[in-house]
Amino acid sequence: MAQPGVLMILAVFVGVLLLCLALRMQILLATFIAGATAIFLWFRGPATTTLSNLSIQSTYTFTLVAIPLFVLMGTIMGESGLSTRIFNGLAPLCSRIPGGLLNVIVIFSAIFAAMCGSGSASIAAIGTVVYPEFKRRTQYNMTQVLGTIAASSNLGPIIPPSLILIIYGSIVGESVGALFIGGIVPGALLAFLFISYIMLNHIVRHKTNLEPKAPWKQVITAPIQMYPVVVLIFLALVSIYLGIATPSEAAALGAMGALIISIAYKDLTWKKLRGATRTTVLVSSMMAVVMLAAKIYSFAASYLNIPQMITNAIISSNLSPYIFILIITLIGLIMGMIGADLLLVLVIAPMIYPIIQTIGGPYGWDGLWLGVFVLFLNCIGALSPPIAAAVFTLAAVTKEKPETIFKGTMPFIGLVVFATILLIFLPKLVTWLPATMITGPR
Repeated sequence: MAQPGVLMILAVFVGVLLLCLALRMQILLATFIAGATAIFLWFRGPATTTLSNLSIQSTYTFTLVAIPLFVLMGTIMGESGLSTRIFNGLAPLCSRIPGGLLNVIVIFSAIFAAMCGSGSASIAAIGTVVYPEFKRRTQYNMTQVLGTIAASSNLGPIIPPSLILIIYGSIVGESVGALFIGGIVPGALLAFLFISYIMLNHIVRHKTNLEPKAPWKQVITAPIQMYPVVVLIFLALVSIYLGIATPSEAAALGAMGALIISIAYKDLTWKKLRGATRTTVLVSSMMAVVMLAAKIYSFAASYLNIPQMITNAIISSNLSPYIFILIITLIGLIMGMIGADLLLVLVIAPMIYPIIQTIGGPYGWDGLWLGVFVLFLNCIGALSPPIAAAVFTLAAVTKEKPETIFKGTMPFIGLVVFATILLIFLPKLVTWLPATMITGPR
């Protein structure tokens, strides 16, 4: 069959996708249908066999073993009460700094992100462990509390182990280990910006003593109850950085460590373990469907040379790479604002990956940078009205009004935008640490 024209390709890849979304299909199903339609129309071979082979290839890889293991690690820690120990370990320290327990939200989210790699899981943990503490403390502005929770939950997909980065790396062929290490500095930067804003805001407003200052002895001793969790996370990431373990092997270490710690603390019951394994199965199954839809769509795009067409158009039109990144940024923000941020990872990122590899060299942009950059765009979209995933998820967990949460997220959206701009002009924030990995990215 003759190679289709550019307009026909765009009609299928954009038109079918938008039609499915207009019919209120789920994003994953819409992505699958658009990719499968292109394969049935133009692939030079047995389309049904190709789809079945892609279905197997999308999940039949050792790298993806990390997903259920990291999810199991996080759910065991959440179910067994280790989340409460983290909060109790941080509270005395944060009682002595401006902003009080608001700082606990950010640090707690960063630690929990390093346990499970999921923003929605972070919201659930904060909503059940941290949020009730603020309901009992009337000295805190609840709008600020909710805004901090919503914003900090977005550290989940950025700080390793990020489930989204595992999927992205598997789709485009980047090292998941290098992606994990690449997310450390940007994630820490974002957490630092959040805490700096909280402290400065309360200093300016002369509200620095929100909590009774805990004795220094308690400040020093309280974090001890957190050390098994911190050590476990540290060992998992260091083993990847030093090349001792692959992400999947580090995930196995983390899951086993979480189980041992929970048993040692006598916080884990058979009922809680069943709940953790059930959640792991559900989340892992959903991720498998995500991989299937993404694999089929990216295969169809690659077969029809769509990335190459876009690359050639950029080069022939002398379009500035910065303008191209600006366009991608605007598209990503719009997708996030309408609740279609998953499309950015499944559809847009794999299509622009070869483009970034071609034009990004002089600017320090590469596939590692793109993966983290996309997550920052998702973070902005997840906080921005009208349809913000983080905001409405938090509203469902806390039973608070979305309008109140939106008001609290506004300063944090500005901070994420600032950090995103830094990533564009300082890509080494992402690429520097992976380049120092002992045995090279794995």
